[in-house]
Parts: sequence; structure tokens; C-alpha cells
Amino acid sequence: MQTLLLTTAPVCGKVTTPSGKGTVKFCTGPILEGCEGAIAHGCNCEGWMHRGLADSVRRAYPDLYRKYAKFCKEKMFQPGNAIVYYALDGKVIFNLATQQTRFSGARKEFIRKSLEKVLSLQISDTIAIPKIGCTHGKLNWEADVLPIIEQLASAYSVNFIVYEP
Repeated sequence: MQTLLLTTAPVCGKVTTPSGKGTVKFCTGPILEGCEGAIAHGCNCEGWMHRGLADSVRRAYPDLYRKYAKFCKEKMFQPGNAIVYYALDGKVIFNLATQQTRFSGARKEFIRKSLEKVLSLQISDTIAIPKIGCTHGKLNWEADVLPIIEQLASAYSVNFIVYEP
């Protein structure tokens, strides 16, 4: 699987709880209005972005949605993959293939793989994320996802800012 590169805003929320070599911090507020260098969010591989943060991204960046849907239709967007989108407003959006279908739930290995692909590109040293894979993806944040995020923050010296609803 390869990272798909498509053709990028700033207002900071309050940040607390640093940890590790890279950091994992938590804040509240609208993620699309954050001051981070990039935003990563989970997607399914069937071209459906109509719930949660994905729905907000779809509405804010219709061109990204059209390209994502096309990649899904052509079976180019598979679990563990990522789409990198440079928006005209200066944001970088990472669509992460964290689940096969909208009903199948996210998988830890898909979250790790897609984030590793994005991080290997070294596009941004700060990435805003929701509690990825936990709301609609059915994973447990503390047990399943947070350990992955902490490991990747340390391994890649990147700062994750986790937006809580």
C-alpha cells in the first residue's frame, strides 16, 4: 500500500497533559479551527464520510471528499492507507483508512499503519486528531488507541493534539 498524495489555519484551543519524547496533549474545541499544522482523521474505504469529524471535513473540503470517493470507488484507498490533502486555506488533511467499511469498525493495525505512512512523510511536526477509531470505529481510547499514539509520538518525535468533544 502506498500513501496517496493529493493536491492546508489557525486558532489554538487550551492544551494540557504532555507525555513522552514527542507529545500527546489534549484540548477541547472545534478541531477544524485548531492551530495545528495538520489534521488526521479516520475514514472507511467505501467512500462514505457522513458521520463525526469526517462529515465536517467533507462539508468543509468538498474537493477532498470527491477525490477520496473516487479513490475508494477505484479501490485505491485500502485499510492502512492514507490520503494527504493540501487545502487552499493552508491546512493539511490526512484521511486515514482506519476501517474497511462504515459498519466494520476501526482496527488498531490500520490506525498504526496509516499514521506511520503519514509520519514518514514528515509533513508536519504537529498533528491534530480526534479520539481516532473510538467513536464510530468502536475501539477503546485508553486500552487500544492511546498506546499507539504515544508510541508513534515518541518514535517520530511528533506532537499529537487530541481534540475531545
